[in-house]
Amino acid sequence: MDSIVDPKDFPASYKCTYLNAANVALMYQGAEKAIIEWQKDLGENGSINFDETAEATVFRDLHSASARLFNARPEDIAAGSSATELISSLAWAVAPESETNVVSTDIVFPSTLYPWLRVARHTNCEVRLAKGQNGYANPDM
Repeated sequence: MDSIVDPKDFPASYKCTYLNAANVALMYQGAEKAIIEWQKDLGENGSINFDETAEATVFRDLHSASARLFNARPEDIAAGSSATELISSLAWAVAPESETNVVSTDIVFPSTLYPWLRVARHTNCEVRLAKGQNGYANPDM
């Protein structure tokens, strides 16, 4: 099978087919390099190079590129450190009321369910889990 990305961008792809992105996804090598350089600069310079202006605009390029990808406006794009963080923000923003059902599955990665369970304790909405079988939850059942 032909790869859809250059294997050099994801070196683990030379040795395996990595499917555990719900836990810890492989990182694009360009992103890894940028993060390491940014962390090194923070460690050596603190906020000298990461001042208030840089902090306010740090996600501007990401928002713009993502907006182009999804045919959206940059202000409609949210960025976070993980899907779990974004789902937690979403759960609290939606804050389903007591007569509301939140439906997930019993095979979902646990950290994506925890925010809804926490919100449910606060708002008294009901969290229901559809049963999965062999790693699959049929949406029609």
